[in-house]
Amino acid sequence: FDRVGAIQEEDSQVGLAHFLEHMAFNGTKNFPGKGIINYLESVGVKFGANLNAGTGVEQTQYMMSAVPLNSESIIDSVLLILHDWAYFITLDGEEIDNERGVILEELRTRNDASWRLREKSYPYLYGDTKYAHRNIIGTEENLKTFSHQELRDFYHRWYNTSNQCIVVVGDFDVDEMEQKVIATMSDIPAVENPEAIEYIPIPVNEKPAIGIFTDPELTETSVELIVRRDAMPKEMNNTLVYELYSILDSFVSSIVNERLSDIS
Repeated sequence: FDRVGAIQEEDSQVGLAHFLEHMAFNGTKNFPGKGIINYLESVGVKFGANLNAGTGVEQTQYMMSAVPLNSESIIDSVLLILHDWAYFITLDGEEIDNERGVILEELRTRNDASWRLREKSYPYLYGDTKYAHRNIIGTEENLKTFSHQELRDFYHRWYNTSNQCIVVVGDFDVDEMEQKVIATMSDIPAVENPEAIEYIPIPVNEKPAIGIFTDPELTETSVELIVRRDAMPKEMNNTLVYELYSILDSFVSSIVNERLSDIS
C-alpha cells in the first residue's frame, strides 16, 4: 500500500499517480522490462487475476495473491518485487512513451455517459478543492505531453517509507516472514524529514447542493441523494464500536433502499 494517489498530483501532474502504477510493471531494478509479469506467471501467479494494482484518490495498492509457499526462492522473489515497487521502479523514458498509448486507450474506453456525469458532479460534492479536479486517469493533453522527469519527480517525492506499508497474509511462520521483510527492505533509505500528506477539508455547504446533468448517451433517468458527514475518528479503527456502526450503516441503507424501491 502507498498512501499516495491522485490527490498528491500538482496541476501539471494530473494522471501521473495512475501512470506510475502502470510503470511498476514495466521495469524495476531487479526485474527489467516485463520481468515481474513474466516471472510471476511462470510460477502460477497470473496477471490480472492474482497480480494487479489499483490507483485511488488517496492511495495506490499493489497486490499479489495465490503465491506458492512451497519454494523459498519464490517467497524471496515476491518480497524482492515489493522492494522494487517501493523505491526502485526504473521509469525508462522509452517505456514511459510506450505506455502513453495504453493509458490513452483506457481513457477513451472510460469516457462514457456515467464517467462524464461523475466529473460534472465533483464541484457539487467537493467544492473548489483538489478533490474536484482529480479524476485519477488524467487528461488526454497531459498524458501526451508530460515529461519523463515529471513522473520520476512524483515517484521519488511521494514513494517513501513514511507513506508505505506491507501486508503479508498466508500459512507461514510470522516471525520468520517478518525477518525476511526486514532483510529485503533494509536497503531502502528512510527519509529524515518526510513531506507531510496534506489534509484537505471539504467545505460544508450551508444549503443543499443541487445539480442536474444531462448527456446525449444517457439511456435512463436517475436521482441520487448524498448525505455528507464527518469520517469516523481513526482512533476507532479496529474497535467493536466501529464495527457496530458499520453494521448499523448497512442495515439502515438496506431498509431505506427497500422502502424506496417499494414506493417506486
